[in-house]
Amino acid sequence: MMSQNRQAARDRQESVIDFAINYKAEREIEDMQRHLHKIETEIGEIKELLTKYK
Repeated sequence: MMSQNRQAARDRQESVIDFAINYKAEREIEDMQRHLHKIETEIGEIKELLTKYK
């Protein structure tokens, strides 16, 4: 019984750590997506300027 309680406590602690890691990874992915969108927009604007002045 004691070993089951210790295992359950370890499992809970591991799940909290996993959640924190996943949460941070999601935030980083969202930041990267925002940055990529900004870059795509800027590239589109540059393309428009290049075609305009050809």
